[in-house]
Amino acid sequence: SGGTDLYMCKKGLYGWGLPENLGHLLNTEMNEMFPFLHPDGTLYFSSDGHLGLGGLDIFKCEGFMDGKRVIEHLPNPINSPKDDFSYFLSEDKTEGYLASNRPGGMGGDDIYTF
Repeated sequence: SGGTDLYMCKKGLYGWGLPENLGHLLNTEMNEMFPFLHPDGTLYFSSDGHLGLGGLDIFKCEGFMDGKRVIEHLPNPINSPKDDFSYFLSEDKTEGYLASNRPGGMGGDDIYTF
């Protein structure tokens, strides 16, 4: 739709299908990237086009695999006014990781655990 977009490929009996753009509800005129599909069917991704705290923010789309497209911004402290991306959540949702260039890190982009 604009900058970088999210796509998916479906795997069938004879291999992988062609990439499909996930559409204008997920993709904005800006950048959507770093997708992570949780085993429960929730899609997590980063965007600087959806309304957030600033820079890249992490969003979730619950029920993504069921065709639902309700997007929710993850709250602070997951998101910050800086770039927050590469979100990963364990299967039981008790721990996870993200990358960010927020203040207080060791360098440019740092990996955080929660």
